[in-house]
Amino acid sequence: MLNKENIQLNQENTSEPAPPTSDDYTEPPMDENDIEYNELINIPDHEIVIIDKKYISNKHTKFFLKDRDEICERDSHGNLKIHENDITDIFDVDNVDQFYCKKTKERITLYDIENTPILNVIMKSSRKEMCIYKGEDSTEMYATININLSQNYNISFLNKTNNETEVLEMRYDKQKKYYCIYSKEGDKEVLIGTIKKLNTGRVRKRYTVEIAPMVDSMLLLGLGTIVVKIEKLKKEDNHNTDALLFAASFCVIS
Repeated sequence: MLNKENIQLNQENTSEPAPPTSDDYTEPPMDENDIEYNELINIPDHEIVIIDKKYISNKHTKFFLKDRDEICERDSHGNLKIHENDITDIFDVDNVDQFYCKKTKERITLYDIENTPILNVIMKSSRKEMCIYKGEDSTEMYATININLSQNYNISFLNKTNNETEVLEMRYDKQKKYYCIYSKEGDKEVLIGTIKKLNTGRVRKRYTVEIAPMVDSMLLLGLGTIVVKIEKLKKEDNHNTDALLFAASFCVIS
């Protein structure tokens, strides 16, 4: 099995690295040459399995998320009403749908394309704590997410690979302008995934989730749906704040 050190050694000893086999863990740029990946993402020193080992890949992977278009309909008086769609599609680099999620005020549920529920996230009203559960209910918990004063997200879970409790950290990088997910390994941390909002207007790709090999992709997709929700709430909060400031300024002028 290739790890990071073996890959680097192979690169030093040969002018052109040999293509990886299906049993080897790889990292960019040894993945698909025609796909742009974040080369800062690295391989953890052990498998990270939270949902299921079948969601572990031996390659660097990328998914895209986009809310479905708004729903337009007319009421009994003929007035046009526009409703926000509560479904987010999740698709791969080939633009093939793989999963989707449904959002309510307090819950996000992630399904596969055969409509089987995989996990759901419950957001507390304070927005300081979230829980990830199996399927559609809150019977079996996969992970807890706590948000500290620095607005960093600590994800605590039981790793099914070693049966030990581990913690990942997700934080927003203001310079790079995307969310980074780190695995703590001793005194260092390894970047194992990113969640980035894309400025693409109304086209299909709105968010991208990049995931390292050896990492449960379903957990990071779950975090991706949380980021979509958080960004929407931030937008609503800013809108409400602007409205309050406008109203206050109007009262002062009056």
